[in-house]
Amino acid sequence: MKKYTFIIVLFLLVIAAVTVPSKQQYAEWLKGHIKEESNSLIINLGVDLLGTTIIEKVTTCQSYVVLSVCTTEISESEKIKAAGLFNNFIPLQFPK
Repeated sequence: MKKYTFIIVLFLLVIAAVTVPSKQQYAEWLKGHIKEESNSLIINLGVDLLGTTIIEKVTTCQSYVVLSVCTTEISESEKIKAAGLFNNFIPLQFPK
């Protein structure tokens, strides 16, 4: 039984390592989240035109073997943080 458990865990770790999302994928995810929260056509247009470029410039991603943690600094006191795992993002911190 231990042998099968080890094989399953190893398989999941390999899949997780292969599917760690990139900074560009994070920027696209955050753009979608911003547009989802916004009801303004002007904001949505601005996010479509400049969102990826601006988000990538103010974002740092720390890549670990099986996940990445991306942090976007809006200001010194406001940050957006998300963990990327299996080509998905899990929000960890959003400004209020």
